[in-house]
Amino acid sequence: MAGLLAALQVDALICGGIGGGARMALAQANIRPKTFSSRGMDHSRVYSALCL
Repeated sequence: MAGLLAALQVDALICGGIGGGARMALAQANIRPKTFSSRGMDHSRVYSALCL
């Protein structure tokens, strides 16, 4: 997945919790994971942030 994202010139990934192996693969591809928990979160704010 990290290779595909790198090929698409993705430099940041908004995601839920990810494991250490995925974090390492993303770091090697110079992609910064932005993790968050949706518990108690206003999903409209997340959508707004994605559209900026």
